[in-house]
Order: sequence, then structure tokens, then C-alpha cells
Amino acid sequence: MKQFIKYRPIQLVTFLGVFMLSLSACELDNGDEANFEEFGADGKTYTLSSDAGDLAIKVYSNQNYNIALEDNNGEWVAVAERNLSGDGTLHVEYDFNDGFPRMAKICLTATSANLSDTIYLKQKGVKTPTFKLAKPNMTVHGYGGEVRAELDMNVDIKDLHISVDYTSDEAAMAAPDKEDGWVRDITYENGFLVIQTDPNPDERAVRTATVNLVYIDGWEVENKQQLFLMQANAKDELGVEVSFIDVRNLGDTDGMKVTDDIYITGYVVSDRNSGNVGDNIQTTQNSIDYTIAQKTAYIESLDGRYGFCIETTTPDDNTFSRYSKVQILLKGTKVTLQEDPERYTISGVTASMVMSSTEGTASDLPVKEKYMRDLTDEDIYTYVTLKDCELPVRKGSLTPINEGYTNAGGAHRCAKYATLMRDINGNSMYIYTNTTCLYRRDGTRLPYGSGNMSGVIVHELFTRFEYLEAANGLIDEEKAGDIGRYQIRHMSRSDFKMADDFKNSFSGLITEFRYINTNGIIKEDGSFPSTYGDGGRFRHTYTKHQIGNGLRGNGSGDYTYLGPVGNSATGPFGDNRGNVNGFGIILEDGTDYQKNYQDTNTDGKGNTGGGAWLAWSNPYWWDEENNRGYAWIVNFSTKNIATNHLSMQLSVSNNAGNQVSKPRFWKAEWSLTGDMDNEADWHYITSYTVPDMVVWANTLLSQCPGYKAIDVELPLTLLGKDNVYIRLMPENNKASNGASWIDKGATISVKGDATSAMNYFAIRYNK
Repeated sequence: MKQFIKYRPIQLVTFLGVFMLSLSACELDNGDEANFEEFGADGKTYTLSSDAGDLAIKVYSNQNYNIALEDNNGEWVAVAERNLSGDGTLHVEYDFNDGFPRMAKICLTATSANLSDTIYLKQKGVKTPTFKLAKPNMTVHGYGGEVRAELDMNVDIKDLHISVDYTSDEAAMAAPDKEDGWVRDITYENGFLVIQTDPNPDERAVRTATVNLVYIDGWEVENKQQLFLMQANAKDELGVEVSFIDVRNLGDTDGMKVTDDIYITGYVVSDRNSGNVGDNIQTTQNSIDYTIAQKTAYIESLDGRYGFCIETTTPDDNTFSRYSKVQILLKGTKVTLQEDPERYTISGVTASMVMSSTEGTASDLPVKEKYMRDLTDEDIYTYVTLKDCELPVRKGSLTPINEGYTNAGGAHRCAKYATLMRDINGNSMYIYTNTTCLYRRDGTRLPYGSGNMSGVIVHELFTRFEYLEAANGLIDEEKAGDIGRYQIRHMSRSDFKMADDFKNSFSGLITEFRYINTNGIIKEDGSFPSTYGDGGRFRHTYTKHQIGNGLRGNGSGDYTYLGPVGNSATGPFGDNRGNVNGFGIILEDGTDYQKNYQDTNTDGKGNTGGGAWLAWSNPYWWDEENNRGYAWIVNFSTKNIATNHLSMQLSVSNNAGNQVSKPRFWKAEWSLTGDMDNEADWHYITSYTVPDMVVWANTLLSQCPGYKAIDVELPLTLLGKDNVYIRLMPENNKASNGASWIDKGATISVKGDATSAMNYFAIRYNK
């Protein structure tokens, strides 16, 4: 019995290695003979410049073979050999290409062994094929006739593959003798695609068709343009234009199907290319539907009063361009109302429903400037400029998270992050940034000063920040993730119109802690000094022993590296490891704090080791003896401060999310004495929750791969005091069991393993 082993080696060395391994790994039957057939070129594809030249291609073979040219139109390629035997070199000459890119194939055939190989020669051209419609949508008169669509094209129309698709039963509506439907006789004249159309016999219904233009270039790459035609009815009516309020009145919570020929006119205020349109849904523990952002657009009325979220049927149907003025036929779509807050989605929109689209600029949009406090439900899905805002956490990027849980790290366990923003009136809200936003962590430092913030107003849940609906700890799956009535989505970097310098801000800092200043630790009480402001100190109330570096706590991991991030050359962000841009912590003397710290982003995930002291943590949170929580205590002075707004910002996380008994429910209180044992001295400010850090083995929707930032208004009675104390402590001893957000019976551990952390704290006032 004879065995044949056929393969195409890249190098002769590879062939010899495989040959020897095969002999050592296999035993043949007695008397069997192994015939190894070597045949193949050194490379499969060669890309050539447009200049004339020559090429030597190494061929490996142990037999005779023939050489033939295919697709050599114009005979621009010549081979010196037509037959070769054994290993050899194939000599190729090629001409100058004064036209479009082209390709030829060299076919090698070993007829005796029935083996073949193909070499592709791709030559660049002096000319680049141009093939682009000026507008993808056009309307057609009901009485038919000629349609002219501007088409920038330098290829021959004979080289286009043209087909027409009709929506639903519209092809059947064509005249009986027109087998191809009502679109016919497509030609190209003087820069225009010229199309002949038949009259629409229906006196009520409009009809649509899609003209598909496909050009396959010389390298066999398919380029496609689509022209969407909408024809008026026999009365030459395209339907009835309705207002945004009319469409809102159609919607209900189950979704109302539109059956009439009605259309709306509005401005597109979203930019699909930003990657930050729409709420990409976490479909399973480790998968995200990224097509949401590709299928979503936001459109507002011409006066800017109302907006709709548009959901197209497929990503390809989302042909909307930012700032363009569009008319959309709504017949066949569904209008859905979502309540509390009131907002509307139009779903099932296809590209063929866009009756017209006129390109515009930002100046075309109605000016809509507001303070946060003035927002209403009518502003949802419209483009709004929020006045006098700031990003109070002065460190990190738009998404300071563990990228090992995102698309940058090849994982899909976190779809977005919420950045804290506050304004001059003491109001605050969050900025949403999708992980599909490519500029979210590009190394740019966030602005320190104040100014305006523009974007589209939305209401979306974010369970990784908040998973509680009621004060009793019960979970309402419909409301879990409520982090405020309104959020804002930026469409580009230019939407951030805030000053870079903190000096140009409406707020001043009384005290700020952006990292632990280890040089200023007082070992007697384990406290450390503020990194901005005079006299402020931060400590923990657990007093039994010091834990790390003289603190009653430890340095903790942080994720505020500015970027770029990513650990895959083929991923959306590339492969970026190491510390290039630091953490965005610029000190008052201009020092870029810890910019060159080595244990940073070593695997492209944006992480920083606890040794940088960018965050601090403590594992002791329940004082069993006094039946109360231990606490973070911040001490500062408000003497000589006069203001109409005093506030506190903190950024928190429960470390090691798989551990049981971390404190979930917290409260903030103030005192003028700081006496931990005199409860009458402490006055309630607010309650808040702290999320668990993510865990790979079981990533819950309530776990966050970064820190949660919170803004709290403080009472003005704290002004003018020599000493003010803020106490941040567990409100009760309820805790998670490590597998869910909260569980009846689970309590905070007293064994020193209930680690909770913080990476920012500040007290601000309006200057």
C-alpha cells in the first residue's frame, strides 16, 4: 500500500523538518512506501508598485511543473519560464501601470501529481478608482420620469454590477409588461446616474426601491453604493408631514405600529463614528451587543424642542450624518413610549425610509443652552449645551476602568462608564462613555477648569454604579441602575468646552486628596495630609494597629492611567503597554505626579499597582464592640470661606468583589468635634452605596471595573469653622454574600477582610 502526503511548504527547511518528524512519529506497514510530494511557491501574494520592474519568486518542488498566466489583460506581466523542474526561481517582469490597480495570476501545475498553486500579483496604479454617490436618498415623482443622481465616478459604467431591490410587494405593483419593476434603463451621463421610472398607479401608497451599484476593482475587492428611491403616490404626494408631538402622541409602552404614509423632518444630532451613540447591551456575562451603537441615531425637531431615538433595522441602514437635515417616512416603523422619564424610540427604520438628507454644520442646529436644573423630559434625545460645568475628579480618563473587562483587553464584560460632572448651581449628573468610543482613553488629560458641556441628553440605567431601588434593600429589576433622571452622551471631544486650568473655574478647593502623600503620614493616628489645601487630613478610625506604611490602611490598585490602553494589535485600540502619559495629576508646581511609575498598564489594561498610593483601602469596617461601622474621617477648616455652595466629592469601590461581607450601605455625617464616641455630635448629610470591584470568575451586573464618583452638597452651616469633620461610614452592617448585590442575613465581616477603597476626596466651594 502506498501513502501520499501532499502539502505546500513555505521554506525548504520546513519541509525537511516535517519530513524527519513524520519518519520518527509514524510506523509504516511492512513493505509500505512513503512518497512525499513537495510543491509550492515561497509566497502567495506580491504587491507591486505602479512602476515597471521585475520579481524573482522562489518555487520549491521535487517534480516537473508548468507555468501559465491568467487575468493578464493587456499582457502587462511576462514570465521567462513556462516549464520548470525541481527547486527553482520564477522570473517575472511587469510593465508600468498608468491606470487603475490591477491583478494577474500565475498558475503552477504539476500534472503528474495533480497538484497546483496560484501566485497573485497585485499592482498599484497611478489612478485610484472613484465611486461615490453625492446623496444616498432621492424622491421620485408619482408620475415617474427621469431621476438624476450625482455620482462621482471615474470607472466605466459597464464595469458596474447594477441591480434593483423592491420593498415588500412593490415589484408586483409595476405594470404587467415591466418584469423588472418600475425602475429601469439606468445609464451614466456627465457625472450623473440617470434612471427612468414608471408612474405609480396607487393613489394612496408611496413605494420604495434600492438601486445597488457594485464595482469590483482590479484586486477583486467589492465596493458598493446604494441609492434609495422613494416614489410619491399617483397624486404625487409623498405622504403627510407630521410634527414630533404628533408622533409622540402615537407612541405607547407596547410600541405602536405606524400604518399611514407620514413623515417627520428633523436634524441629526448624533455621530455614529463617535462610538458613543446608544446603550450597548450586556447580553450575557461575557458578551455585549455592540450593534446597538451602530444602529442608533438621535434626531431632534427643527426647533430643538423634542427628540427621538432612532433604531435602524441593521447597522447598514444607519446612513445618518451628524448635523444633516432629514425627512424620514415612518410607515412600517414602531413608536415606543418609555416612562419616568418620558422618552420615545422609533424602531424599524431602514435606509430606504429616508426621503431626503441635506448635509449641514453645527451652526444649523438650534441653540439650546441650559443649566442642569432646567432640564426636562422634553430635552431627552436632543442636543443640549449644559452651562458652567466641571469634572470634579481631577485625575484619570473618561473611562478609568480595568480594561481587562472591556473590548480593549479582548473581553466583553463592561459596555460603558459614567463620569461625574457638576455645575455652578450645585447640581450634578453623569457623562456616559461607551467602551466603543475610540478617543475615550487616548492619553488626553481631562480639563481641570469649568465651562460648557454639550451632548445628547439620555436616560439610561447603569447597574454597575447602583443596583438598589428601595431603602429596604429590595431589588427592582426595572429600576436597578438608576443613577439620575438625566445623563449626557458626548459625540466628539469638541463637546467638552471646559477650561484646561483649574484657575479658570467657578469652584475653589478647601481640601483635596488625589493620592496618599506618604511623606506626611502621622503614625500616631495613621492620618495623611491633603494633596491640595492647607491643614486637611484623612484617617481611618480602626485603631488596633497600623497596616501599611504607617497608615491605618493600604495602598490600593487604581485605574486612572490616561492611556492609550489595549493588549491586542488587532483590537480596536491596538497593543499599548506601559506608562506613557501618567494619571492626569498635575500638581500646583507643574509636576506630573508619578508619570513614570513603572507598575502601570504593564498588560495594556490601564491598571496601576498599590505602591503608587493613588488609592487607599482598609479591610476593617465593623466595630462589633460598639455595634457601628468604622469610618474614614476627614478634617479641614472653612474659616474665612464665604460661598453659596459647599460640596463634597468622593470616588469609592469595594475591593475584591468575590469576598463576602463588604460594606454596601454608607452614610456621610458632619461634626464640629470629631468625637467618634459622641453620636449626638454627628449630623446626617446623605446615604450612598458602594459597588464591588469586578471578578472574572463571576462578573455580576452590579460589579464595576472602576471607582464610583459621587457628588454631595454640604450644608452652609459648616462655613466659617476652624474645624469641620466629615465621617464616611457603613450605615448598617448589611453586606453582599459575594454572589449577589445584597442578601438577607449577610453582614460585614469583623475579621479584617471587608476591604473598601477610595481614590479621590475633595471639599469644594463656589468662589
